[in-house]
Amino acid sequence: EVARLYVTPDSVKLINRINSEYTLKPFEFIHQYTSSAISYQELEALLTGNALPFSLATGSSKITVENKFFYLTGNDKDLSFKQQFN
Repeated sequence: EVARLYVTPDSVKLINRINSEYTLKPFEFIHQYTSSAISYQELEALLTGNALPFSLATGSSKITVENKFFYLTGNDKDLSFKQQFN
């Protein structure tokens, strides 16, 4: 194991086993690598392969069919998304 990341609704904990470092940051640390529109629930949905909660509720979402796959695309705040379903 090289590293381990533990994300909770209020914090991010990172263990770097190569350099023997431990880092504790607030959840907003994730926003340095993602959109600021991403919440804990949305990050959890992404990592587990579920649809983003806001993607189904936003009025700008669009569903298309290409090569037997369904695509859900749209924008929410400063985040553009495209999700594939089969």
